[in-house]
Amino acid sequence: MFLLTALAEGCATITDSKIGIFGHLEEKLKQNPEVFSQWRRLVDHLENEKNIEVGRVLWGHIILSVEHLRDRSLLEKARGVNDVVNAVEYGSDTSVWSEDDYWATPLEFMMKKRRGDCEDYAITKYLLLKELGVEEDRLRIVSVSLADGRAHAVLVMYTDDDTLLLDNLSRNVISTEDKQGYRPIMSINSFSIWTHSEEPYDVTIRTTSDPSFY
Repeated sequence: MFLLTALAEGCATITDSKIGIFGHLEEKLKQNPEVFSQWRRLVDHLENEKNIEVGRVLWGHIILSVEHLRDRSLLEKARGVNDVVNAVEYGSDTSVWSEDDYWATPLEFMMKKRRGDCEDYAITKYLLLKELGVEEDRLRIVSVSLADGRAHAVLVMYTDDDTLLLDNLSRNVISTEDKQGYRPIMSINSFSIWTHSEEPYDVTIRTTSDPSFY
């Protein structure tokens, strides 16, 4: 889990900010080529698994479980994928992999171990939604701090008129605007990385004439 918050090392901040996830200001960061090494290793590992016959068969079983969603709306895809992936049992990295931080592929998470932590749920949802045709610029894996200070990871998906939260702690897919107690720390997709302000943006002290209002 801590790796997500370490991904910004070696990055330079782009100065412009905007209101982002959970109402917090966010800044998009320039990428260091090494920043996404963990993500690339995971994607490459998944492709290698799928190149083996047993991996192709197992991947086919996973895709079959969500294939009926392919022509559905973004909201229906989000709900369906959330249901399928959340059915997997939770297990910490130390109990499943005997490591402090391990990013499992969907095959490892759903078929090999059949257990995983919050990052594994978020990663698998991301990759399944991508497989169903959702553009990656609509998707982000988000590292958050819970109200009690615990670290957590979720998937956020942007539709044309909302920002949806896919969370292994909830069966329901809801708008991020309706979620309380989640403070975003960092978010990533295959192309970019963002950091987020510690406190939510207070719109009550801004007006649309303020040039810093987005």
